[in-house]
Amino acid sequence: MNLSFVKLNLAELEDAGEISGFPLKEYLMCHPDKKGDCIWVPEPTVDTYKNLGYNYMNQHRMSYAAPEWMIGKGEGGILLLDDSNRASLSILQAAMNIIDRQSFVSWTLPKGWTVITTNNPSGEDYQVTMLDKAHESRKITLESKFDHEVWAEWAEENGIPNVGINFIMKYPEVVDGVNPEKKDSPNIRLWTKFFLSLKWIKDLSTPEAKNFIYNVGQKTLGVEATGLVTQFITDGLDKLPDVNKCLDSTDSNESIVKQFRDSMYINKGEYRADIAYIIEFRLLNVCAIRQKNNNITERAKEVLYEILGADLFQQDTLMVTATKINAPAWGLLKKGSKVTDLLLAS
Repeated sequence: MNLSFVKLNLAELEDAGEISGFPLKEYLMCHPDKKGDCIWVPEPTVDTYKNLGYNYMNQHRMSYAAPEWMIGKGEGGILLLDDSNRASLSILQAAMNIIDRQSFVSWTLPKGWTVITTNNPSGEDYQVTMLDKAHESRKITLESKFDHEVWAEWAEENGIPNVGINFIMKYPEVVDGVNPEKKDSPNIRLWTKFFLSLKWIKDLSTPEAKNFIYNVGQKTLGVEATGLVTQFITDGLDKLPDVNKCLDSTDSNESIVKQFRDSMYINKGEYRADIAYIIEFRLLNVCAIRQKNNNITERAKEVLYEILGADLFQQDTLMVTATKINAPAWGLLKKGSKVTDLLLAS
């Protein structure tokens, strides 16, 4: 299904006309030789219609032009009104009719459109415009919760450093709203900005890098959260294999597999299920992204095949991973192979 998508940040709009359309004057024009051929036309087009033989019928009205964001939009779409309760009252008033009736005076959203608003919680921590009952009664309200796996899928495609994805996958409870008992946890926007600030640091374990993390982290995330990040790096978990780079690596297959094995098995072979979960989930994401972008190279197929067949994952985890990946697209169906046997067994 191909849906149109329009996002308007209501907190950034300065004039209600940007969401509702701007007012215009329309004139009733009729053609004398064509019975019933009458039309309301905007003021700037009156002369054009006169030249076509239409007469002005001494009637006019005030109307609204369809807003610019509606131009060219057909049936089926989503209108996202972001930060709606941070908008001014005039913007909210204009939005109320669109939310309730999906129209505004003289124009209507095409068939099959849904209006979604996002709001910040009301309270001392947020500067918001309080919504009255009239506004609230025009919509159904749902409260969304942070999902670290959904965020990780987004992060994989949007340049979030490996350390950030790995950290949030391991400690999702550090994000605001995940643990009800912790009221002052940083939200995921802060975490994302923090990890983006580390993107250009090649080695996070150097004294200079740790000093930067300490200074920025304490002001951005707080002492406790910063300490957890520092320990994560001290434990070497920021250096877990970069799945995407490994699929293109010119290193030997044996050395690539060894990177994964050394990360997942520690202390004389102790299996780290938490690390295996992170690597398996990221492997699935990277494969899905590459397939979507038509970026499945022969080298990537070869490396993936070696990883899945190297006894790295426990049997149940391996079966889930192998079945979720598009086996034909990745060339996993090879006669007599362990991966193929798993797929056939599932």
